[in-house]
Amino acid sequence: MKYKSIVFIAILLVSTIFLITCNESKIEFVDPGLEQAIREAIDKPSGGIYDSELKELKELKAAGWDIKSLKGIVLCTSLEVLRLSNNKINDLSPLARIQTLKLLIYGNNPLNQESKNSIIPLLRENGVDVRY
Repeated sequence: MKYKSIVFIAILLVSTIFLITCNESKIEFVDPGLEQAIREAIDKPSGGIYDSELKELKELKAAGWDIKSLKGIVLCTSLEVLRLSNNKINDLSPLARIQTLKLLIYGNNPLNQESKNSIIPLLRENGVDVRY
């Protein structure tokens, strides 16, 4: 009887772990530069990137990665510091959805008018230290 209980608990534990890992979403980034910067930040050179890994990310040093699109960055829900200088980003609107952001450095990017006139002021209103 004791053996059956141990086997049952082991099966239950393995099943729970399996269910937890199956519920993870694999993230696909549109921009290869953004993906590489994130991979470096989470120390994962290859393999799938999962939402749980992005939720832990607090700082992203993505300067000079030839990034054009920030699509997918909103999944970095704990991001506090973001360095984006020297890229090809024109749209900062995805950053408006990151509630934890405290510092943005964005110099030398060809920002569109919406980013300059609406997004940057909105980020500043929300307490983000925005630097060129």
